[in-house]
Amino acid sequence: MKHRKYKMILWLLVVLTATAGSGCYKAQKSWEHQPVILDPNMHMNAWELLKSRGVGGYKDTLFALMMRGVQYAGLEEEYKKDDRTYIFLQNAAIRGGVDAYFTQYQVDDVDQLGIPITRPGTAWEEYPVEQVKNYFLGMIIAGKYTYENVGSNNIFVKTLLPEGADPNNPTSEMGIRNYPGPQSTDLRNTKLWLNAYLNAPRPIEVVAGGFICTNGPVHTVQKAPW
Repeated sequence: MKHRKYKMILWLLVVLTATAGSGCYKAQKSWEHQPVILDPNMHMNAWELLKSRGVGGYKDTLFALMMRGVQYAGLEEEYKKDDRTYIFLQNAAIRGGVDAYFTQYQVDDVDQLGIPITRPGTAWEEYPVEQVKNYFLGMIIAGKYTYENVGSNNIFVKTLLPEGADPNNPTSEMGIRNYPGPQSTDLRNTKLWLNAYLNAPRPIEVVAGGFICTNGPVHTVQKAPW
């Protein structure tokens, strides 16, 4: 079935949305639930999708920090180009703990005594434009990769990051795998992973993916891949 690989992920999104809007559960006659197959097609390009969750009310700003970073780097047009796979960073992947960009890429500062220190960033403007640009180029994969054409073995795909531009990813590659794979009938356990290979900086689970924009698929993460 064409959309069977998206069934569970999109169904989970529906469940989470319904849970957030309800204070309690009504008694149920049966524990069996039938997943609802939603159309994964977004009917917009990746930049339009990013903006739709980057501005607006409180509930619509899941990618606000990423959108600001892309704008700071001047990369809006790259998110409108075809034949790409886009990794979207939720706010937590940028400013949200040890695996966030602002923590991984610390900035120079001085403490109250004037002693030089490094600390997590608080805004994109604290970083050189070229550094931010290269990072987001590393979140764009050349070609379209999603649940139906990624197997259980890691494949290494090229990003738009120039080789050698980022010491944390000198080869400008990203590992991607679908575990247990597109042949699986257990949709509950079918997940995309980024950089899930030996000696990788850290394996990153795609928390929601398979969103098909008009110019390529989008996968979202809550941790910075490097």
